[in-house]
Amino acid sequence: MRVPDPVPSTSERSKWDVLAAPRDPILAIHQAYQQDPSPLAVNVSVGAYRDAGGNVHEFRAVRDARLSIAASSTYDHAYLPISGLEHLASQSARLIYGDDVFESGRVACLHTVSGSCALRLALSLASRVLGAEEAHVSLPAWPNHVQMVPMEALKLARYRYYDYDRHAVDIDGMLADLGKAKRGDVVLLQACAHNPSGADLKEREWRRVADVVQQRRLVPVFDMAYQELASGDMEEDVCAVRTFVRKGINVIVAQSFSKNLGLYNSRVGTVSVCVADKVPGRDTATNLLSQLSWLVRGMYSSPPAHGALIAAKVMGDDTLRAKWLLEIKEVVGRIGKMRERLRDELERRKVAGHWKHITQTKGMFVLLGLTYSQVERMRVLHHIYLTGNSRINIAGLNENNVAQVAEAIAEVVQNSKTPEQGC
Repeated sequence: MRVPDPVPSTSERSKWDVLAAPRDPILAIHQAYQQDPSPLAVNVSVGAYRDAGGNVHEFRAVRDARLSIAASSTYDHAYLPISGLEHLASQSARLIYGDDVFESGRVACLHTVSGSCALRLALSLASRVLGAEEAHVSLPAWPNHVQMVPMEALKLARYRYYDYDRHAVDIDGMLADLGKAKRGDVVLLQACAHNPSGADLKEREWRRVADVVQQRRLVPVFDMAYQELASGDMEEDVCAVRTFVRKGINVIVAQSFSKNLGLYNSRVGTVSVCVADKVPGRDTATNLLSQLSWLVRGMYSSPPAHGALIAAKVMGDDTLRAKWLLEIKEVVGRIGKMRERLRDELERRKVAGHWKHITQTKGMFVLLGLTYSQVERMRVLHHIYLTGNSRINIAGLNENNVAQVAEAIAEVVQNSKTPEQGC
């Protein structure tokens, strides 16, 4: 006789009857773009560099490294250690801190599953090991910053960063808000090419922020997703981190190679900690590396190798490295040209507003200052896809679509003006 399946109790059924999680806003926009049959559709929402033909760009040095690795007789699919590929970690740490600091023995660095996982590990270290209870995130910020903080049992706080009226950093508001943070709180900072605004602090402003962080004894976590893609210079783009290190502030840095090496789906990144001083009789950097490794073991155990091998080869080979750095300058030059073209197209059409910030900000992104309804009108009427806060990926523009995008902006501004328009 067949025993009937047990009927779940009402309470058990309700436990599993969950609501759908919120959709990721950026990926949802990308999905809508993919489902748009219009030949005029333009996607300037997702943060990926596109070349002049609108294609995902493969760096020449990356291609050369990839082919070399594929042809190697020693290539295999063995697990990497918990700390990942050591050669990648050391190359990344040298890029961030410089050779002198790296060789001082004050840096712990391990290879991670790209920048998102590096950030998660940084926040986990701050919360579980350093005892932080609250994390301060810029307003506005990359949405994943906001999402990650409570996942590590940290209370979310926001600090002013971007002045929408001036289209520039609100340094006074930022300093005032961070000046109220409690000792031991985390402050999440973007090292360069701020996402979504493109507005970066000047070196003298970073010194002022470092003063507040030092006085309040905060834990700075830097998100560095765009090194060299802001200015075209590796050293200049790491100015913020090195300013803190020179002042003797302990820092945590999450580094991604998705953008500056184009290794998006290979998921290559690092997380590192630099301590101000070596404690006699104690190897603090090694201890921190062991704590990070312990966190990794319970999260993903071992990072993927293929993209890491490519990144390490590019950075470790003098010829490939020179080719890579030169090509990044070409990429930054194209982005700068598209910034100029978009501003010129808008000003030539006499679109209401002030558009000079398009060429004054850095990196791949800029906030246009459109309202949510105007962004929706761009999508519905013109098949132009950007994020709800009017962030546009400049790298998604090219000579074939920049005039089309400018014309769409002109139309929505003219036909759906608001009292705030033109800020």
